[in-house]
Amino acid sequence: MRILIADDEPLARARLAALLGECADVDIVGSVGDGEAALGACAELKPDALLLDIEMPGMDGTVLARRLAALPIAPQIIFCTAYDQHAVRAWELGATDYLLKPVRLERLREALQRVRQRMAPRPPQRDNWLHARAGGERTRIDLDEVLYLLADEKYVEVHHRGGSLLIDESLRQLEQ
Repeated sequence: MRILIADDEPLARARLAALLGECADVDIVGSVGDGEAALGACAELKPDALLLDIEMPGMDGTVLARRLAALPIAPQIIFCTAYDQHAVRAWELGATDYLLKPVRLERLREALQRVRQRMAPRPPQRDNWLHARAGGERTRIDLDEVLYLLADEKYVEVHHRGGSLLIDESLRQLEQ
């Protein structure tokens, strides 16, 4: 996993680099001291994850996170900060994790595991339609349009924004 470190404190960057050295399958691709440099490094180096301090001079970590979201390939963000009051904002920005300084090795490993899980390929999505019969013809009902399902003996009645239809599958089959 390719990691970029962004923190305005050189000692904090060195500590994070040392901790990352204790983690398996990690490659530190860069270490920068401010938000502008981090933005440029992310665009150039395309890291998988960014260990990001929140309070930095110039562009702070939350502003940087918003700017990174606009990149075609944005890194996952693990905020590393001494301040817990930014946690809610970090989650709103889509952070993968939020670590409090001094960062502990175990928590860093957990955060990296979350990055790996998000990077893992996902199984193909099933279609988002239910198939029903209306007047002898097959009709598709968008799942987003479904209001509720009602079991009616061996059939299921699908109530959706456009009305209701019967489908042949049982609730159990639909659940699976």
